[in-house]
Amino acid sequence: MRYYQAVVDSTDLVHGKEYDNLKQIYVLFICQKDTFTQEEPVYVIANYNYTTQEKADDGVIKVVVNASAYEKEKNVEKSALLRYIVTNEATDDFTRLLDKLVVEAKLNEKFKGAYMFQNLFESDRRYEGRQEGIAIGIKQGEQQGIEKGSHQKAVETARNFIRANVDLNLIANCTGLSLKEVEKLAQEI
Repeated sequence: MRYYQAVVDSTDLVHGKEYDNLKQIYVLFICQKDTFTQEEPVYVIANYNYTTQEKADDGVIKVVVNASAYEKEKNVEKSALLRYIVTNEATDDFTRLLDKLVVEAKLNEKFKGAYMFQNLFESDRRYEGRQEGIAIGIKQGEQQGIEKGSHQKAVETARNFIRANVDLNLIANCTGLSLKEVEKLAQEI
């Protein structure tokens, strides 16, 4: 949900404009499955201030439509639309018209090109995000490996010094280990 809200906000703001220029927005999600597992046909979501126990009026309302709960929807037309989304069964005049338009759009080469371009763009963004995440993970892993290896080398060096009867305070100072850790190593030897 955050991604789509950000897309709307970023297209609404022109470079150099103030955030106060953001308009009230409604972000509509139509889902075939129940994201919130409460079996409700519609969820209205607004940000909430937990400290004041009040709705945080940030100008964003998210409406999540759960098409799988079409049988619970009391409005006949809405129920037919939700049913169509889940089952592809056109059961009234509107869903039959919608079905016809969907078929025409699928056959329209210009629409297909724009649709595929958008999907490729989103796919590229996901790929770039994954690659960035992997690079960060590798860097963190390398850093942790270096730290662990350095610590192991310091422990090995401390053991050698202990065997050579070097003063424990001097070992701690030279290896960077705590005196407590050096004393524990000395007890193990």
